[in-house]
Amino acid sequence: MHCRASLSRFGLSDEPFEILQHIPVDFVKLDGSCIQNLDEDEVVRGDVTEMIKQLQSLGKLTIVPMVESANVLSALWQAGANYIQGHYLQEPSTSMDYDFSTDD
Repeated sequence: MHCRASLSRFGLSDEPFEILQHIPVDFVKLDGSCIQNLDEDEVVRGDVTEMIKQLQSLGKLTIVPMVESANVLSALWQAGANYIQGHYLQEPSTSMDYDFSTDD
């Protein structure tokens, strides 16, 4: 089918990498709880960086949600995260007001 698969809420179990032995996915989205206090706690930052590097060594693209500040964005950029999501990039809107036209 040439489609890609994603696993979300990664990192909640005690041994999160075990599931990757059984489910072939292309993308892994970390659970938001994994990055709480990322900008304040060096242990959390080290754990997330190690998790991202280990996932990428397995050929997985990483998605990190709940990016709420420049400090978190910087830490994730240094850790090598592939994709990020969160209010720091774009706050939610109540309407679809994006112009999808290709006119310049």
